[in-house]
Amino acid sequence: MKQANCNPAAISNTLLGTRRNKQSYKNIALQNIRNGTSSKEFVSGIFHSV
Repeated sequence: MKQANCNPAAISNTLLGTRRNKQSYKNIALQNIRNGTSSKEFVSGIFHSV
């Protein structure tokens, strides 16, 4: 089994990536609310895209 990557730069990049994804999910949620999409559809969309 490969050892986990303990490179701090890689870890911080991953954290930045998740933060960016959360932000884009927020934007998608806002767009869906404006478009009148139900939150149920939005949540299932998140699970499909993950």
